Amino acid sequence: MSQDRLLVMEIRFHDGRYHGQDRGQREWPPSPARLFQALVAGGARGGRLEDDAETALRWLEEQPPPLIAAPRAWPGKEVTFFVPNNDLDGKGGDPSEVAEIRIPKRVHPSLFDAAESFLYGWPLADGEPHLPTLSKLAERLYQLGRGVDLAWARVRLLDRASFDELVAARIGALFRPTPGAAAPERRLLVPVPGTLESLRRRHQATLDRFGASRLGKKRIRTFTQPPKPILESVAYDGTATRVLFDLRGERDAFAPQPLATIVGLTERIRDAAARRLIEAAPELEAEVERALVGRTPEGMPRLDPSDRVRLTPLPSIGHEQTTPAIRRLLAEIPASCPLRPADVLWALSGLVLPSVHGRDGETAPVFELTRAVELTMLHHYGVGDAARRARRWLTVTPAALPAPRRRLSPEPPFDALKGGDERQREEVRAVAAVRQALRHAGVVQHPNAIDVQREPFLKRGRRAEEFAAGTRFDKHRLWHVALTFDEPCPGPLVLGDGRFLGLGLMAPDRAQRGEGVIAFRVLDGWSATTDPEKVALALRRAIMARCQARMPNEALPPFVTGHRHDGGPDQERRHLHTVCDPTTKTLLLVPPHLVDHREHPTRPEREGMRLVWEAVRDMRALVAGRSGKLLLEPAHLELPSARRWRSSTPYVVNRHKRSTSARTVVREDVLAACAAAHLPRPEVIVDDLRGVSGAGLTATVRLQFAVAVAGPIALGRTRFKGGGWFVPVAEGEGDPE
Repeated sequence: MSQDRLLVMEIRFHDGRYHGQDRGQREWPPSPARLFQALVAGGARGGRLEDDAETALRWLEEQPPPLIAAPRAWPGKEVTFFVPNNDLDGKGGDPSEVAEIRIPKRVHPSLFDAAESFLYGWPLADGEPHLPTLSKLAERLYQLGRGVDLAWARVRLLDRASFDELVAARIGALFRPTPGAAAPERRLLVPVPGTLESLRRRHQATLDRFGASRLGKKRIRTFTQPPKPILESVAYDGTATRVLFDLRGERDAFAPQPLATIVGLTERIRDAAARRLIEAAPELEAEVERALVGRTPEGMPRLDPSDRVRLTPLPSIGHEQTTPAIRRLLAEIPASCPLRPADVLWALSGLVLPSVHGRDGETAPVFELTRAVELTMLHHYGVGDAARRARRWLTVTPAALPAPRRRLSPEPPFDALKGGDERQREEVRAVAAVRQALRHAGVVQHPNAIDVQREPFLKRGRRAEEFAAGTRFDKHRLWHVALTFDEPCPGPLVLGDGRFLGLGLMAPDRAQRGEGVIAFRVLDGWSATTDPEKVALALRRAIMARCQARMPNEALPPFVTGHRHDGGPDQERRHLHTVCDPTTKTLLLVPPHLVDHREHPTRPEREGMRLVWEAVRDMRALVAGRSGKLLLEPAHLELPSARRWRSSTPYVVNRHKRSTSARTVVREDVLAACAAAHLPRPEVIVDDLRGVSGAGLTATVRLQFAVAVAGPIALGRTRFKGGGWFVPVAEGEGDPE
């Protein structure tokens, strides 16, 4: 959420109970749809709303799903009531038979501290909300949930920093909307445009639900079920409070710590913060031991690991030439942690640790923990919005697994050396231990491939056994791990027995082609007359309109428009590619660094893709002119490597040299385009050559490379608008003539 202000509605309950349910299950937190309905019910007078109230509610239903800060909750006792089924006609209308038609009705409340409030925060893009009217509606709110859930509310405007401070001072969870999440913790109903009108229709239909009609000479009463309101189910993910710290030394420069000392470094920071917190608040000593240090005092219950504070030193990564020394620390305080986030962050802020000398002669300089301003490093660990998710992950520090390798003696006899079968059995046990570690770490996605080894995956990483020196971890239990998931997985991802001491830290494998592409699968609306190029142009216009809506008072960046701010074309040709692939019926937004086969995007490209992702994250339909309305769903694109490729949309030449034949012009133009895209020289086969008025010379093109080449491949003059998109061809299919 990039907006600086939020419209915040604070809700307080009379009792620490909430009875709302969704599809027969406890609903937590109370959904935005329930709050919207409660505002409508409180604001209505005699079945109608005042004009200003209706205008404010219509504005509210058009806003994106809000952030929700809720107190800690636990399930209350489930009670079963038996109530009449309103079907007395089945018993001849005899009231004495009412006991025969009773059905069970289960009530399962959520319990919480009534002194704690709920916060619903809507980020504001621009303009002033209907604050006076919404404040009046909030004052009229009298219940939220069922009739017994009495509540009241107030509305105010807060900047993002003030909202974050309120959340940090609470004991509870912050639930963020994550539309399109692969495996969300929960889904909540939210209002959408049309919700208010559907509630009005439902109210009127409820008043008219009973009617009268005749069956022959007999007069009978009829019942009509009122229509359901229009609501949308949105994924919400209860996230921990995460704060990044820099390790700063003299003159405010980074004080890098050796990578292999990550366990000892984590213990030093943890113990120093614990001492500082206990000295300031002795009454918290037991909770500090349980939640921060990880020790259970005698006579107290063991704290679930998912409720503990996790301090994770972050080695610097992101470029193959970067030295992976530790320059930052990520602090995570779970929503269910018994310590307040504000207390833990106070204990860490300004903490100074002296220099130490490692066994290998490396010196860890003195440093001070300071709140980080630049958060880019978190993106390299998959932390942030859904665009940071990845399918393939690699360990930066090895994972401690309950699958030790047999220790080899350095002395003869040599027949004690391991054979291939023994090594394979050790790796099979390690893979099984990784699956168990994923369950313990609360990772709900299931990997379809797991690789283990002792050597690092990072180019400048360290072998697994080097992290064991001076720690309680046996070097034979340490493994580097690579995971591949079916669906993109969010970060941070830390697993294994040492995950609270910096081991098992993983990072997305950004070298995998396809990461960073935004894809939508067409669910409905595709027909034989659908024109992929027209759909790609409609997609481009939709992207520009959605991005402009997020920054109405600013000019769109060249990354989105393809033009400079003075209207001239972007000469660097580093802007977004919009593609409609007819072979897979998929719409794609491809960053230019992938098409140009550059290893890393530039800063404007990263910022542009972030803007585009925020603009399209809730897009579920595209109106494409004569091609009709296409219904969409988010998809994941994996770009394979192949020797043979063919264009699925027409290739349009960049420059038409009239001195040679048209086929030669296309072939030479394709070769030049491949060189510009840093592709090896292919064999080019030109098919279906034609001249198109207003477009130029077009063709269907096949490419054959000497070795497998990774996608994406987009070539030609119209490559930014969906033209010249190439798809891989299986070996043996469409062999060149």
